[in-house]
Amino acid sequence: MARLLRLPRLAELDERTRRLHRWAIGLGLALVLAPSIWQGYRLVQDEVFSGAAQRLLRQLAQRSDAPLLATHIDAGARQIEITVVGQADEERLRAELQPLLATQGLRAEQLRFRRAGDAEWQRIQQRIQQRGDLREQRVNALANELARLQQAQAELQKATQSTQAALTAAAQRPSNETLLAELQAWLPKIHGLAITQPEGQALQVQLLVNQNLKPAEQARLKAWLKARLRVDDLTLIEETGQHAAKPNAGGRT
Repeated sequence: MARLLRLPRLAELDERTRRLHRWAIGLGLALVLAPSIWQGYRLVQDEVFSGAAQRLLRQLAQRSDAPLLATHIDAGARQIEITVVGQADEERLRAELQPLLATQGLRAEQLRFRRAGDAEWQRIQQRIQQRGDLREQRVNALANELARLQQAQAELQKATQSTQAALTAAAQRPSNETLLAELQAWLPKIHGLAITQPEGQALQVQLLVNQNLKPAEQARLKAWLKARLRVDDLTLIEETGQHAAKPNAGGRT
């Protein structure tokens, strides 16, 4: 018949090629069916969890008088969420659910409670915390400013007291004319006197003399001027004739 119809001759496949084809067909079927099998397994597990969770919630509703505001079953995440009124209801429901979980093959980790108004309460607490932090920052800033003002006031008082002391000491000192008269009664060679006090330096006493003072006279004169002017330190400057006045080598004590 094949000769009459002039059909081409077909070669038969050997056993090795057949086995290879069977493996390729099996692998293809496995790749196609494996996701479907896994998806079916997951759907079955989700249904099993959902059924157990629903039975648990029905038992809880029959046994407990605590109000359940809302319930939600997340089969994919294996979580049961129960919304209650407050912490007291949550603690009571947790205690009542412990024996029921084991009967349904569920774990305590799969149970999650949510209190009504938690999100709003957290926002209120955050606002209170932010206001408290802002208030604390303002208080710290005011405290630092007050400390700075107190320090400035103390420095001003110190400067004022120092100025008043200097003015008082200057007012109590004898005039240049009186002091010159007293010095001339003792040392007639002195015929001029000037007293100055540069800022931050000791008192300066400038003398105009006809002759240079002897060392003994200088020592006695400085001691007398300290006592008369009520100072602890002074600089004695001599000016002889028309020469420029200059500090005595031992004038500062």
